[in-house]
Amino acid sequence: MRVVAVSAIDFPVPLIEPFPISRASVDSTRAALVRVRVEHDGRVEEGLGEAALPLGSAEGPDELLLDIAAATPRFVGLE
Repeated sequence: MRVVAVSAIDFPVPLIEPFPISRASVDSTRAALVRVRVEHDGRVEEGLGEAALPLGSAEGPDELLLDIAAATPRFVGLE
């Protein structure tokens, strides 16, 4: 199995109820939906995962997507 592509999009998930923290109230997660494509025995398959930022993190979704994009070349082509 060889990784052929990795991509990510902003993926905020609404919470059922707002989650209060000391400085604000959070109404959705800050996450990215990550798609990985692999080639195995001549077939291309995809898998999905999530990269989520912890509450209170100074990093935002834009930085998370940039970090995933920066790491992608290290994975493409790996077995």
